[in-house]
Amino acid sequence: MECDSHADTTCAGGNCVVLAYTNQVVDVFGFHDSLGTMKAVPIATVATVASDGTGKEVILVIHEALYFGDKMRHTLLSVNQARSYGTEVWDNPCDPHHDLSIAADGTKVGMHMEGIVTYVDTRAPTNEELKSLPHLEL
Repeated sequence: MECDSHADTTCAGGNCVVLAYTNQVVDVFGFHDSLGTMKAVPIATVATVASDGTGKEVILVIHEALYFGDKMRHTLLSVNQARSYGTEVWDNPCDPHHDLSIAADGTKVGMHMEGIVTYVDTRAPTNEELKSLPHLEL
């Protein structure tokens, strides 16, 4: 799951599962006219698995995400959307006061850098994991 400060809404990919659909869809336009339009992309609450700072796995729950499923390999987390819901996103590698991380409800998930991309290793959860692992609402 990559942090994306340009996205106004999280775009959920194949590393997420749908928990609930909103019964709403949107047409999505790329950053350039030649990229065209994707029609009727569903809006959903989705879940993905990450490890918290201690190595324990946690379900990250993201509301009002555009769900692309297998059309995207990974998720683009709208950091501004997450912040607007009270999630702390520390994606600045030059910040001496915070480690790269996402934090909410007393749980912190560490992030990594590859080049200029800040990301969290995540994968789609199993049904058993959805029932047994703690949930962190982003």
